[in-house]
Amino acid sequence: MELESLDDVSLSRSSSSSSINITLGVTFVEQQDYITILEERIEQQSLLISTLKQEVGRLKKQLDENERKTFSLENFKDDDSAIQFYTGFPNYKALMAVYEYLDPKVSKLQCWTGKTVPDSRSYQENPQSKPGPIRNLTGLEEFFMVLVRLKVGLFVKDLSDRFDISIAGHFSKNFTTWINFLCLELRLIFPFRSQSDELRNMPLEFSRSPSTTVIIDCTEVFIEVPSSMKSQSETWSNYKRHNTFKVLVGVSPNSQVIFISKLWGGRVSDKVISQQSGILDLVDARDILMADRGFHIKVTLPPGVDLNFPPLQRHKAAVDCKRG
Repeated sequence: MELESLDDVSLSRSSSSSSINITLGVTFVEQQDYITILEERIEQQSLLISTLKQEVGRLKKQLDENERKTFSLENFKDDDSAIQFYTGFPNYKALMAVYEYLDPKVSKLQCWTGKTVPDSRSYQENPQSKPGPIRNLTGLEEFFMVLVRLKVGLFVKDLSDRFDISIAGHFSKNFTTWINFLCLELRLIFPFRSQSDELRNMPLEFSRSPSTTVIIDCTEVFIEVPSSMKSQSETWSNYKRHNTFKVLVGVSPNSQVIFISKLWGGRVSDKVISQQSGILDLVDARDILMADRGFHIKVTLPPGVDLNFPPLQRHKAAVDCKRG
């Protein structure tokens, strides 16, 4: 019985060993197959990654080319001649100095909608962000766009294509918003100066008339013919023989612009603009205004204020007549 038992034990052990070997063999084969599958997948993924890298490289190159073609301030910032041509500023640094002065208020501008908005909004008075959708252009991009429109006079369609914006909706509202904003803010940079301020910076050419505070003249800007007959009449300039807007400009003796009136129709006389623009409210007694002889405003000047004409005006007119 003991021998039989030993034989049974031996057989049992032999069977167990065979079973383990078979199991290990099957497991090894499965692992080999799995490794083969993984290697194939890795190879496929490597090929895909290589293809995607090539595509990324191609797209980056295309993006760089597109950025170079894009009409943006970023592409002109190192080109002073381009900055001056498109904006009127001598260089990028000067442009940015003005924008940084405006920037704190730019993000909270109320967009013009064709109506007068008498009251400021809560987000303009409190430290909170302006509600509503994100603007298509940054404040600096909008500023650049407005400068290009003013300096170069590009058509709205042209600007809309360059800046990728809608014509009727976005551009017109933004442009009008910025014009009103700049009108309010930039006048603070060049305030009307008193006679005492002018004396400290008076050029030698004005030594014979040291009390000259401001030199005034009107300039006219050609406009398209208005559709309204009334507007056509109000903007028609007999002097320019064209429809114009007229503005009174005041310049200090040291050539600094210190006053710009609102726009008037070209039909209005220089005398009327001078009387109603507000410039006569800014001068004091003993101040002297200098103007062209066409400004018949001496009788309307405030008490103590005088009017001078450029001393070489007659001589220049005589020379011009001889040349003619």
